[in-house]
Amino acid sequence: MPIEEVGGFLFVANSFVSSVAFPELRTVDEDFNIIFNQNLSQASFPKLEFVGSNVIIEANPQLSEAEIDELIAGVEIGGEVRIMNNEPS
Repeated sequence: MPIEEVGGFLFVANSFVSSVAFPELRTVDEDFNIIFNQNLSQASFPKLEFVGSNVIIEANPQLSEAEIDELIAGVEIGGEVRIMNNEPS
């Protein structure tokens, strides 16, 4: 059964994955974190509409700025957005 809502926070931190996808996720009630993923180059949350608190996308050196922009485009965010130390060298 696909995940449509996370009632707390979503935390993606795994040095071994190169992609992550939540194709049906619409809502994260608290923080949305994608951090410290050394090999992550693709992140797909195509139906994400709302994050209740902060969005933190940090220290993902293989994740491009375009991928990050696509990820948060059109998402209503209830807190701060912190994007840093990403992008391939």
